[in-house]
Amino acid sequence: MVDRAEGRWPRRVAVAATVASLCLAAPLPAAAIDDAQIVYCLGKDQRDALREAAVALGKAADTAALADIAAWRGRDAAAFEETCEALYEAAKPQPSAFADALPFLTALVGALLAYFAALGQERRMLRRRQADALRAALAEFDAAARHYTHVLAGDRPVERLRAAHGALVGRLAETRAEYPDWRLAADCHERLTAGDLGMDELTSGWNADKDARAKAVRGVVAELHAGVQRIAAGLLRPRRRNPDRVSA
Repeated sequence: MVDRAEGRWPRRVAVAATVASLCLAAPLPAAAIDDAQIVYCLGKDQRDALREAAVALGKAADTAALADIAAWRGRDAAAFEETCEALYEAAKPQPSAFADALPFLTALVGALLAYFAALGQERRMLRRRQADALRAALAEFDAAARHYTHVLAGDRPVERLRAAHGALVGRLAETRAEYPDWRLAADCHERLTAGDLGMDELTSGWNADKDARAKAVRGVVAELHAGVQRIAAGLLRPRRRNPDRVSA
């Protein structure tokens, strides 16, 4: 008994494997068309088109043989379904060229927006660095001028003043070159290079009344300070608002 059972077991496995392989190899039945397709094909406006499609697809010899659509469907459901599905798919609106290009255009617009946003952020950071550098140069010039005017006896320490003066002139020259319509930047730059705040002007006239001269120098330096602060504030404002028309 045990031997027979053991002999039957491999045969059962083999039979099961054969059946499974045949099932897997058999083609799956085509999915039936859905209700929407049936309603479309049986509509009064589509029946002539359905007959013509059946003839074109070789499902019928001529349209006369399909006078009764319901009878044809009952007689040859597979032919009806294949013809109906083909007609339904052919009637679907085809995507336009714009629709095809829409994903690309969307990606392109997104990339451009990201690029301009990054560019705007970079410009804002650049203007902030310019404003910080201009204010730092102004602060050093203020300190150097204040120290210079407070020395009322002996030789005045001109080296620090000269260095600070040159640094501020350089910063204002950069601003003036980048924003040539800013009249205030041009005026401040010209006062430092060829006007009452030039190095020759600042370091001359100290032999008479030193107190009066110191007061005069501090006055013109204060005027310059207010102007440069307005320029720095203009650099930080959106759209680079002209400091000529804006108070600090």
